[in-house]
Amino acid sequence: LGGTVFLHDSSKEVLDRLKKAAPLTVQPPVRWEELSVHRCGGGSIREYSGKLFSADDRTTIEIVLAAVGKLSRTNILWVLDETSIGSWSSSNADKTRLMVIVVFAIYMLFSGVITLLLFRMNRRRVAIYTSSVVLIACIAAAVLGGVLRTSRGDLQWHSVTQSGPGGVSQVAEIDVQSAGGRNTGIAVQGKRADLQLLESTDQSGRHHQYDPYYYGYNGYNSSYESSIATGYAAFTTQSNLLPDSPDAFRIRVPITPWGFRKSTATAYDTNLRGPEVKLSYKPDNNAAEQMIYPTGSSVIARGKWTVEVSNQLPFDLTDCRLVLMTCRAEVSVDSPGNFGFGSPALAATPTIRLVPGNANVAIENLPVYASKTSSVETVEFQVSQTTNQGFGMNVANACPRAAYNGSTGAWFLGRASKSPLLSIDDKESDFEPLNEVHYIIQEIYPEQLPEEWIEQHQMWMDLQLKGAEEQLSQLKQSVNSTP
Repeated sequence: LGGTVFLHDSSKEVLDRLKKAAPLTVQPPVRWEELSVHRCGGGSIREYSGKLFSADDRTTIEIVLAAVGKLSRTNILWVLDETSIGSWSSSNADKTRLMVIVVFAIYMLFSGVITLLLFRMNRRRVAIYTSSVVLIACIAAAVLGGVLRTSRGDLQWHSVTQSGPGGVSQVAEIDVQSAGGRNTGIAVQGKRADLQLLESTDQSGRHHQYDPYYYGYNGYNSSYESSIATGYAAFTTQSNLLPDSPDAFRIRVPITPWGFRKSTATAYDTNLRGPEVKLSYKPDNNAAEQMIYPTGSSVIARGKWTVEVSNQLPFDLTDCRLVLMTCRAEVSVDSPGNFGFGSPALAATPTIRLVPGNANVAIENLPVYASKTSSVETVEFQVSQTTNQGFGMNVANACPRAAYNGSTGAWFLGRASKSPLLSIDDKESDFEPLNEVHYIIQEIYPEQLPEEWIEQHQMWMDLQLKGAEEQLSQLKQSVNSTP
């Protein structure tokens, strides 16, 4: 799912154990910047040589620290947490709510309003009528309780599938709403499936296990979100209630009537292979000068990009695109402001910062086992103060991030026509699946990027930093000369 282990090249026994424990196939090593990298899904095992703890030599430590600083900052769990299916659909819950309202409304009508109209009758008839109404109401309440207890709730889920070296991994968030029952269950099917209930979340998918303003399991939370934690447990904490069924997982879901709960599921398949993406780049002779002094909120990168994609998955892909990431160097003049009421305002301090940006290259749709080739002459990078721009597909808050400031990167994104690995087990689940959406992401690793692009990007960054330093020096001189 994105973890990285650094291991000494003499620890072959530990390497073998990691290979056996990994749910995806660990790939043969690839030499990358003084380290041997074993790719595995979204993560890797990186072997270093030399002494890590040496009194007179820090070379190995510096190599490892440099590699850590260049690791990908995009995690499949983080992308999953930032995406959603959209508006909530609560069909069964609304029906049972309406049923409860109708039963109680009829009871109030006959036990209250109509009883008051019987004041002219004798006591015996009023007693018979009242007893009959109460008896019928008790029977209706018992029937209603049975209906609520056995009614299926509402379920909608979305997933992110990451294809990488060694196979495909899928993680999913499953949102459920009770239709009036309690202690219901969810079951999924899939290869090496696992299903876990999140501690406490609301309908919007926010995690509140550390939020002091969150109350219970009924979906209520205040606007206080500074202490919300993001992420999931990296190990199984709930046992499988279907131990005799291979590739199936079922858990209990304690829930209040008409309350919301959320769970996360995972599955892995070593036999599937994601889309095969090949990139080529031919720079423009005048591209460097046009990147030195960008204007506005975008950067125009001239040069011909060619993207060749082959769909190796057994289902259709839609809304496919290639996302390219870069940064722009600029001079920022931000004032720290006041520390409190009555305190003097601090002076603005100009600094150089790198603003992330990304660009989308549309690849259209990819049917099963189809290939497409797309070319673009000019790429426009949209720069912003945040990295959450440009993912597309109605999930703009989950754009992949560049590995580190000043780096370049590329991701293939798409939407799957069906769930690749996981499925909801209708027979074992007490919730009815209503909506679902599934996304595909695949990282283009640094060794797969065109050398022409890497060289051009490094030249751009050097020129931009040089221009920003000159601008910063002039700005500081003008500030110092101001009385």
